Amino acid sequence: MSRYCYSKLKNTWSYEHRQPTYSYTDPPPTSSKGLVVFDIDDTLRVVNGSWSNCQWRTAECNFPNNTLADTQTRAVNAINTFYKMGYAIAIYTKETTTQLDVPHGAGALAYVTGLASKINPDYKAQFTQDILVNYETNIMFGTGSKYGNDKGQGLIKLADRLNIPHNKVLMFDDTNSNINDITKSGICGITVSNTPNICGISDQNVSDGVNFMTSGQCRKPSIQNPSITKPSKNDKTKPDPSLGVFCAPH
Repeated sequence: MSRYCYSKLKNTWSYEHRQPTYSYTDPPPTSSKGLVVFDIDDTLRVVNGSWSNCQWRTAECNFPNNTLADTQTRAVNAINTFYKMGYAIAIYTKETTTQLDVPHGAGALAYVTGLASKINPDYKAQFTQDILVNYETNIMFGTGSKYGNDKGQGLIKLADRLNIPHNKVLMFDDTNSNINDITKSGICGITVSNTPNICGISDQNVSDGVNFMTSGQCRKPSIQNPSITKPSKNDKTKPDPSLGVFCAPH
């Protein structure tokens, strides 16, 4: 990174060359035309556990989760897609920074580290730098301890630090309350849980995101979740899972 410095003593401009480094308190300059943000749990990865609030949780709805590999493949495709379009990528979770890297590699950070190895080589270095390097202070790895648990307000802070217009910010999340906070802040939020039989980011979600970034039209958030209660041949009163019905009260 180069900059010119004015010297009052010499009344001249001098040229100085510096390496581009940044931290959470010193935001990176960006030439990106937009920002795409991803939640982690049940958006980038499949999570099972009593602390998880995935809206298609098997214990709550008997909704079949996809395999980790399948969910990861779609997550990688989404990240590659938006990098290719020239957008900055960030991750924002309600977890605090200290909750991300739990023992035995079971934390969300361990998963994102593995995810980085699958990213297109053209973008892998950028993803690693922006998301994983110094994640405790890195501006692009937003946590509840950095930006607060209201993701709408947190995204505004992040976008302002990056000098990106709010109408060019998109976030994928699986929780209705987060989507409501995001959209109330005037930012486009896409619900990844509105696609039957798919856990995480679907191809339709990515298509909706691309459409928003190119047209400015954000798909109306879906606050309903698919049910796996399949209509039987003899009982026509059971709902069709493809229509989307409430499943878990999030």
